[in-house]
Amino acid sequence: MKNRRIALIAIVILLAFGIIYMAITKENANDTIFSQGLMFKNEEFGITVKIPDNWLQTQEDKKKIQEVINTQDTQEITMVVISKHPVKNGSSDNAMMIWSTKDVTKYPNVSSEQCALKVKETAQKLGTVVIKGPFVEKIDGIDFFVLDVEARNGVIQKNYSAIVKGYFHNISFTYKSKEDINTWNEIIKSITIRK
Repeated sequence: MKNRRIALIAIVILLAFGIIYMAITKENANDTIFSQGLMFKNEEFGITVKIPDNWLQTQEDKKKIQEVINTQDTQEITMVVISKHPVKNGSSDNAMMIWSTKDVTKYPNVSSEQCALKVKETAQKLGTVVIKGPFVEKIDGIDFFVLDVEARNGVIQKNYSAIVKGYFHNISFTYKSKEDINTWNEIIKSITIRK
């Protein structure tokens, strides 16, 4: 029973992020504002993230992603979307971060590691190449289980998963270049999470 729950969570997350990426790269963003040292803050979860200079975060992108997630009936909440270029470009070189969360308090025995292993298993069944993982990286002192994956369409992602205070947090970072990875490492250093 517990494995079925973990498998369901893993499948939903993997499918949602694949669909989300395709959906948002086809839409137009009309409220593009590039950051200069701005911080994203979510008071409910006690999360802050520094938005890199010349990257953007729009409510329109967040809304689009949440609409796609809602069609999946996953009960996930999109907290923030940060991207290098306006999503209307639809270019495959658009680095972006999507952070979503889901209440998993009704599954008290499910661990972050179990979820990461099921995400890996599901990714492999869907033809996604798991380059590396799961392995652990700390974000603000919290162990996140990480998968480095490459989808069939060449999209490369780092997927971070952790359960914090009864909520499953999934951070997906899509990238193409070493510069994007360097920026991602700066983003990670800036993240704070209430424990």
